[in-house]
Amino acid sequence: MEDLKEYKLDIEAALNSWTKILRDLSVNLAYAKGSAIKPWDSPIDYVPILSDIDIHINLSPMNKLDIGDALRISELYEETFKLIRPNYSHIPRPQIMLLSRLHQIETYVPPDYSSVKFLIGTCNDIEEERVLSVENLREIDKNTLLAEKNFIQEIPIKLFDRIGLDYWQFLRQIVWRIGPTPTRVLSQFMDDPFKLWSLNRSSIHKLLLDYDLEQVADPFYDFYSLGWELFNTNFTDNSIYRKILKQGYLVLKESFSLVESL
Repeated sequence: MEDLKEYKLDIEAALNSWTKILRDLSVNLAYAKGSAIKPWDSPIDYVPILSDIDIHINLSPMNKLDIGDALRISELYEETFKLIRPNYSHIPRPQIMLLSRLHQIETYVPPDYSSVKFLIGTCNDIEEERVLSVENLREIDKNTLLAEKNFIQEIPIKLFDRIGLDYWQFLRQIVWRIGPTPTRVLSQFMDDPFKLWSLNRSSIHKLLLDYDLEQVADPFYDFYSLGWELFNTNFTDNSIYRKILKQGYLVLKESFSLVESL
């Protein structure tokens, strides 16, 4: 785990950068969640570039950004990050979401706020959100997985003529699906599925094995392990792309088949 310390410092620099930028934009609520801020017990818990920094904010004027403003903020993130951490290992990839948009999504599940990192404001600044029952959560998770049927079926036909940067483009299409998929599977079996969402990938992988779900656990682990191999080639090795895309496909396919059979 010694090697991951430098990447953790990169994450801290990125969060400090966005805290400053968002304050200057008059954001009064911002928090980070996801793999970047969860405990890292093994290399699969965070893979540079493949994993992102998931930040939720409440700034509605962000909807009115023009292209110049948007690119200047992006540039400012790079400049601020490099100023804070000139000897970085990687520049973390941010994913900033507007809470106003998330609340419009019927299947949106608010996070456990005890497991997020507040950058601006506190949990007291969060507007009242709908309360879900265990049954509601299980249904949302199951339906979300089943809704991927067409996407999963079309993966082979979408991949047979890809090469180079096309692989990266397609990897970006599946990576955000793969991350939560095993959690959605486990929610069908756990007494308290809400707790699953605060667990890191190592813990999710262990639970999959505990429930004898190797058909999901094995490709899930391999996907993120191959992510490190791909990162170490600066995302240029086509043979690793093919391996990681296959494992990602298996995570989605096996999870769908398992949940469909319940």
